[in-house]
Amino acid sequence: MRSDIVSTDEQLNEKSPKIVILSNIDVSNFNQISETQTKTTTKKKRTKCKFCQTDVTNFERHLERNHDDTKEVQDMMSFPKSHPERKKILSLLRNAANFTEYLKGNVQPKYHYKTESKEYYPCSRCKAMLSKSYLSRHKKNCILKHTNNNEIRKMNSLAASQTLIASSFDENSNLHKLRVKEEVFDRMKPDYISLVAKSDYLIYNFGENYLKKHRRE
Repeated sequence: MRSDIVSTDEQLNEKSPKIVILSNIDVSNFNQISETQTKTTTKKKRTKCKFCQTDVTNFERHLERNHDDTKEVQDMMSFPKSHPERKKILSLLRNAANFTEYLKGNVQPKYHYKTESKEYYPCSRCKAMLSKSYLSRHKKNCILKHTNNNEIRKMNSLAASQTLIASSFDENSNLHKLRVKEEVFDRMKPDYISLVAKSDYLIYNFGENYLKKHRRE
């Protein structure tokens, strides 16, 4: 473990400017919150296309007209409009676009709630932006959910979300391929300390090597 890791929140923010502190992400660009008390789907809103960075309201039509030469869009268009697989691919493309904007501080949640929340997190699998209170329930209905119910029970949804965020800032990060991600990081309490560990190449590779040398009990 490196000796220069900071020990206070203030020091962490100063020494790790690229790390997103989740509770401080700007939500000033949210659309009006629905008055419905229960979770409801949002009204049609703008999505920034991941291919051309254009803000569009009809995301599906935009993809068909402008990006039919990309593999993901071709896969989507190979299914009829009402087909579940087509809807799944479209949702994943939209989620990916919204997640990229989330890393820049612009939040587009999948659902709106009666009470506005400033704590939105991405699902670690489908990348849908969800409220902190709904994140753990979502994993059972995620379009990319685990087929193993035992894995679902073990997974700490908030910790897994934090791991996804930490690894997404470094394009060269191989964290998502390592054992330490699922066996350690995705089960850690999601606080500043775990965020530092997940963002530090030396720390998470040290953890990976430790797992390789020591058989789990």
